[in-house]
Amino acid sequence: METGEELRADSVDRARERTTPMRFELAPTPAAAGEPDSRPLRPSPSIARRFLVTVLFVDVVESTRRAVELGDSEWLALQEQHESMVRNEVQRYGGRCLNALGDGLVASFTSAAAGVRCAAAVAAASRALGVDVRAGVHSGECERRGPRLGGIVFHVGARLVNLAAPGEVLVSRTVTELVSGAGFDFARRGNHRLKGLPGDWPLYAFVGRRTAGGGKRASTFQGRSRL
Repeated sequence: METGEELRADSVDRARERTTPMRFELAPTPAAAGEPDSRPLRPSPSIARRFLVTVLFVDVVESTRRAVELGDSEWLALQEQHESMVRNEVQRYGGRCLNALGDGLVASFTSAAAGVRCAAAVAAASRALGVDVRAGVHSGECERRGPRLGGIVFHVGARLVNLAAPGEVLVSRTVTELVSGAGFDFARRGNHRLKGLPGDWPLYAFVGRRTAGGGKRASTFQGRSRL
């Protein structure tokens, strides 16, 4: 038989059970099959350093011949003016100049459309200065190592600018797919083998932008019709 003290203690315990809220601590468990895992993901350092980028390569056409024609002083002055213009256009379209390559320049963009627009603007402004350029644009993943960026995307961009005709903006199929809703027009330039890279690469030349009324703006390309 329970004593009076035991009965009172039992009544208190039951009262506590009725008034104290329940609390549960769930230990983390792997997600069930077919269900998303809500635990935060921690990518490996190599994955965290990779991201999508659009690269623009610009190269001055027949720079040696122009240097001979103009002489050192005049050519260097024109070269400085041209490089300043290119850097300004890259900045205007939200890009970043990565490196100057003698008679050319490499820039990166977070948007493929911005890279194409910048390339077309540089080609047009170069002609106004009396300079012919060729440009190559490609999009792909790169990897950051400290302040440096690297990756196959840069090798492809370098191959494209070498294949472009004077005054031409040559892009990869990847770029055309990324800008499919931007109102750009491209012309097929056939399939090409890019040195050191596997497979055939379909290439396209930027030929203009469609206006709001559905018409086409004048082409920026004044080089040969096909590669």
